[in-house]
Amino acid sequence: MGKLAELSRELLRHSPQLNFNAIEVGAMPIPGHPEPIHALLNLFKDSTLYAFEPDQEMCEQLNASSPANIRYIPKALGVSNTQATLYKTENRSCYSLYQPNEAFCGLYRGMESMKTIGTEAIDVYTMDSLLETGDIDDPDTIKIDVQGAELDIFKGANRSLESTLLIVAEVEFVPLYKEQPLFGDVAGYLREQGFMFHKFSGICGRNLAPVDLGQHINQGSQQMWSDAIFIRDLSELDRLSTEALLKLALFSIIYQSPDLCHFCLARVDERDNTSLAESFIRLLNA
Repeated sequence: MGKLAELSRELLRHSPQLNFNAIEVGAMPIPGHPEPIHALLNLFKDSTLYAFEPDQEMCEQLNASSPANIRYIPKALGVSNTQATLYKTENRSCYSLYQPNEAFCGLYRGMESMKTIGTEAIDVYTMDSLLETGDIDDPDTIKIDVQGAELDIFKGANRSLESTLLIVAEVEFVPLYKEQPLFGDVAGYLREQGFMFHKFSGICGRNLAPVDLGQHINQGSQQMWSDAIFIRDLSELDRLSTEALLKLALFSIIYQSPDLCHFCLARVDERDNTSLAESFIRLLNA
């Protein structure tokens, strides 16, 4: 946190008006696991996080206890403005607009949370429609964790993606939900929108039942899901504004890619005859 704060102060000295807009879809808090973007919100007070979770009561409670620059919005996002079926499961974090693939999941240990316990009809909105109505502003970064419906949200967010610099999306490698898009589908679509895959963060899996190898349940031999991080195509990075490069540098740090941070700062130095990249190296080595 100390180095992040010091870097933030350095960038604010360079660009005093620097701030950003972030979108988090599937924003139910997980105790003990705060989203990395929240650390930046504490340092850039004029920035805003638009957090989506289709639970009115939960959003009201979170808005009452959260900082002013975090807005919880009780809406579900998707590929079009329509009504859809929300599949409810044993574990609240596994709720999805896609039907759980219980037959497949039943082959593995520790997947009882995927059992369907009910459904609910809910309204779904595109991210772009909320941008047009002023409910949100152009995002600089997007974090999505919606259990299989990530690609649908991206397809309803083409305009929103134009301003986006870094994306974190939970992706699956196997069909935990029926007919869901998998990692390759998501990566291919984002490639068409000008993004490149950067890295995985925290690959999780399960063992086929009944084998128990004694390790943590998420360390099973069948890799199933992960957070995938996408960034603007590096070959097109010179088209970004100086402000956008500074934002991408910040996002790179919180997702543990200091080399990418340095790369962005060096591009800024070339334009502005500054020494941000050199200062960053000193900070890393301090």
